[in-house]
Amino acid sequence: MVEEYIAKIEKLCGAKNDYVILLKYSSKNEAIEKILGNVDKIELKTGVMKKARHRGKEIRIFTTGKLIIKDAADEDEVKSILEELLS
Repeated sequence: MVEEYIAKIEKLCGAKNDYVILLKYSSKNEAIEKILGNVDKIELKTGVMKKARHRGKEIRIFTTGKLIIKDAADEDEVKSILEELLS
């Protein structure tokens, strides 16, 4: 399911385990809609970005199709969160 929406997952440089996820352009709007419908809480909405929480993790969702998941344990946790959000 995740492969349908995700183009790339990369760990960001730095001390914290933050990950950037690039959505496929062809399905980014559908993916963003699903994610926003499944997060635990939306904390901030602006024209270009939404800040949400899911499983205690901060998730930033950009209208350009980029996501940032903060403080994830590893890439497996990121994939697990994405599976939940995109189902």
